[in-house]
Amino acid sequence: MIPPSMYGNKQMNVVRFVMQETGTYNTQYARPYQTRSDPGLTNTILETVDQKRSISAAALSKVAGQFIQPSATPEAEIQIANGWGTKRYRFLLEIQTVDRTGLMTTKEFIAGYTDHPEISYGGHFDPNMVFFINAVSVTRESRVTTPFGAQMHQSMVDSSHVLVNHQYSDLQSQNQLFGLRPEDVYDQIDNRQLSSNLTDDGFVVDGRTKITQSATKSKRANAVAPVYMANVLDSYLQTARNQKDDADHVIMEAARSTVESSSVSEDPFMAFVRSLHNGQGGQFFTLRDLQQLDPTAYPQAAPIDDKLRMQLHQAGQSQNWGGATQEVLWATTLAQSVPSYMLAFGIMRLIFTSTNMDIGSNIHTTVANVRSFDQGVDKSREIQALIFRLETELLKNLSQHNLLSFGLEMDCDLLGESKMYLQINGQPVEYFCMPSFCDALMAPVTTRNYLTLDNAANDFGSLMTKVYENDAAHGAGGIMRTGLI
Repeated sequence: MIPPSMYGNKQMNVVRFVMQETGTYNTQYARPYQTRSDPGLTNTILETVDQKRSISAAALSKVAGQFIQPSATPEAEIQIANGWGTKRYRFLLEIQTVDRTGLMTTKEFIAGYTDHPEISYGGHFDPNMVFFINAVSVTRESRVTTPFGAQMHQSMVDSSHVLVNHQYSDLQSQNQLFGLRPEDVYDQIDNRQLSSNLTDDGFVVDGRTKITQSATKSKRANAVAPVYMANVLDSYLQTARNQKDDADHVIMEAARSTVESSSVSEDPFMAFVRSLHNGQGGQFFTLRDLQQLDPTAYPQAAPIDDKLRMQLHQAGQSQNWGGATQEVLWATTLAQSVPSYMLAFGIMRLIFTSTNMDIGSNIHTTVANVRSFDQGVDKSREIQALIFRLETELLKNLSQHNLLSFGLEMDCDLLGESKMYLQINGQPVEYFCMPSFCDALMAPVTTRNYLTLDNAANDFGSLMTKVYENDAAHGAGGIMRTGLI
């Protein structure tokens, strides 16, 4: 149990630590966000957001896919410890933290995977087995009065992927990885302005946008293209409206702060892990490390018999992820996006079907099974809200506002796998499987290509200026702003 003096917390202890064997998987590929802009598309976007109080993902669902989406062709193969053909354990670690006042209790749900599946001699876990953190969800616990009595309710405070570049050595080395999160785009817009004043060729790489061996967070919502686009544009629009007399760089910095992901240093568990490694890292730990936090911590391996083991995915059983087909792009987008929507409503596993091949060509979604953080709590309202967002933001965007016919069945287990059966425009059904327990590796918010980030900054910077100018021209009381790029 963590000492009371550390990190402003009264108490931090392990509530649950469960592990289960995984299968093996097809090679996974990086598909970073790519943006595209032309005068016709810009005018369409301006018409879409014209005179809106705010810019929402639902409003942009018709056009977001034309402006930003994961790259159609893979950028590179993704590496994982010991390769995709190696079985390993996936884990869920639940940490409870009580602040010094004793009034606020938060829970962290840390999900990830190990480097190998072996158990040491005597049937014990290897104390040096490496646990890689894939994602962190932080909830605030509160007591809610219901007709059935008082119930404990978990409110989501933070839901983030954990990003790291294990190949990073220094600013000038090979194998650089650049962030594509909204804050990275803002930093690159600022860098472009600085570069244009300092050099003839305008090419200066900003260290702020580099992913290094020190873990950093990215909001899960950043993996949903319409939400990502809306957040970037609306943050600038609202800030510029409120600070219309300020200089551009002041507005940009204020807007950036509204879209920034949570800091690792503010995360009790990750800050503890980082403290064990001289303030570096923070993305992985060993069992020996964990027992410095709580000496009683020990993983419980979920039992798995031969029948269940036969059901685990094996490499080659599903479609290859390396293609550039419409089905691959749909599967990639669904596997990256659906977890964000689930976690917004405290859901850990979701099985659903959806199609627009009914009468009237409207999207119809049916949920077959749900497992949530809140055990025994009625989630029917949250499920209806989740379906609404899936249909109006994600599926309308993917289907190009219902121009493409589709049918899909998806089983998304945040601690396990995302299994998808897709049929698009009458083509044969295709089966895809992505390991959700390590999906931060596949998140679209990193790239090996600096020009991908630079192009995103150019396209977003230009569009942000035009959106604000269009807003000001309709009587919003603003001033004309030019030269962001």
